[in-house]
Amino acid sequence: MPSPRPHRRDPLRRSLGRSLAVLAAAAVLLGSGVQPATAAMPTAVDGTDPAVAAAALEATTATVALSANPVLVGAPLTATATLTSATGVPTGTVTFSVNGTDYGTVGLVDGVASVALDGLVPGSYWVRAQYAGDATHAATVKLAPFLRVGVTDLPLVTEVTPAVVGEEGGARVALLGAYLTAVTGVTFGGVPGTLVDRDDSRLLVEVPPHAPGTVQAVVTTVAGTSSPLPVEYVGSSAGMVSRVPVRIEDESHTGPQPHCLQVTGTKGVPAGASGVMLNVTVVAPYQVGYLTVYPDVPGPRQPTSTVNFEVGREVANAAFVALPPNGRLCYARVGGIARVILDVTGFTMPGSGTELQDPVRLVDTRPRPTASAR
Repeated sequence: MPSPRPHRRDPLRRSLGRSLAVLAAAAVLLGSGVQPATAAMPTAVDGTDPAVAAAALEATTATVALSANPVLVGAPLTATATLTSATGVPTGTVTFSVNGTDYGTVGLVDGVASVALDGLVPGSYWVRAQYAGDATHAATVKLAPFLRVGVTDLPLVTEVTPAVVGEEGGARVALLGAYLTAVTGVTFGGVPGTLVDRDDSRLLVEVPPHAPGTVQAVVTTVAGTSSPLPVEYVGSSAGMVSRVPVRIEDESHTGPQPHCLQVTGTKGVPAGASGVMLNVTVVAPYQVGYLTVYPDVPGPRQPTSTVNFEVGREVANAAFVALPPNGRLCYARVGGIARVILDVTGFTMPGSGTELQDPVRLVDTRPRPTASAR
């Protein structure tokens, strides 16, 4: 007798049975007043949602003021942080630090906290105030203006370069010396210049406009003022302006490649000069040849000579060279040279009526090689 087949439940009936069971369980829960469980959002200790609380914090604005800047070493100095907000006065604490060193945590009083900055040696510092925030105000960080602490010595200025500038101003000059960190101002004939950069031995200053003539440059620091040094302003219509010779180049060269250098804005030649007068000297040449000096502009150069030289004979020549807008000139040689010396003896300005041009050869009387000699 064949074995009976195992009983198989209809899948549709099985699914329907499960659905009826779920509905029955739900009916029991609803009838008893029990609600289905849901995943609870994390809350803070006080029952608030942290995400909502963070979004609700009011923005805080901080300012940091120094009682003096720059300041002499050892002088009293205070940093003050002021916290404000659109809604209410921030409370809590502010932590002050100087170049990363903690100077203390201070509680806010009416949104203000202060700390004394003692023991700073001469130098430059970042002063930082970090507000921790409170229940309704967001934390924030603010830096004070760069603090400079100077020595008690008076500023010493030994050189201004260039010492000749155009009357229109805007040129940058370097004042070299010592004890310059705590500078509070630089004047030219009593007119303030614009400080661009500084350290203890060098100031870079943009000169103001001034009428042509010689004025005195004076540096003032928290310790006092420097002795004045002369700076000459020249007008754009100045003609040939002669100078006490100033050396701008003294180099040894063996290769034929050109050498270029900045002329305007350096010793004795103001920015904006249209031409320069030079004394060009060749020292200890070891071959016959020539040297040419020309403006630093793109394009081929004329094979012209500024000074010719022979073996072992030092020779010099005067040259007037036009200056392009970049204020640079170049020199190149044909033949061997040990050293090239360039001395500035004067300059011209654009409105002088003096026009300088690149060298152009007009006549060459040397005999041309014949066809048989080629």
